[in-house]
Amino acid sequence: VKRMSLERDPRFNPSYPENTNLADPITRNYLVNLFRGGLNVQRIPATELINVSFRGPSPTLDAMIANETVNTYREMNFQNHYQDSKEITGWLKTELDDLKNTIQNEQSDLLALEMKLGIYVTGPMTTTGTGAGASTQGIPTSIFQDQMTNLEAQYLDAEKQHILAESTYS
Repeated sequence: VKRMSLERDPRFNPSYPENTNLADPITRNYLVNLFRGGLNVQRIPATELINVSFRGPSPTLDAMIANETVNTYREMNFQNHYQDSKEITGWLKTELDDLKNTIQNEQSDLLALEMKLGIYVTGPMTTTGTGAGASTQGIPTSIFQDQMTNLEAQYLDAEKQHILAESTYS
């Protein structure tokens, strides 16, 4: 009613020019009842379709009201889905941030425990700067990481020897 200014249309509102103040609850109730009285919505069996029609004194206006009702419903449905998606996205972002913080805290705790237990050693030394202002920094690497790197290197050497041996016997 408000979107199409039906309160000011004498084809819809027979009491026009009275009963046009939508802020008045009695007028609003009167206009809503006029609208509901002419509106017919039926579900089409065995489908997800609905049939929306409006009966009033003007076929042209009736078609416009039915079409605007469908458009309004679609827009409201879209806005509701959008708002729901926005809320879910916000919740997921919060959850991901919480998980990220938890993982960072657990990694810090793990690093502190590894340092405390002495399973970290100083890795290759890197020198920054030259001359008197030069400083040497150690990059900590895990003993287990070093062992894994050595095993990978041994595996690659074995693969290389296997391929060479295979090509020799071919």
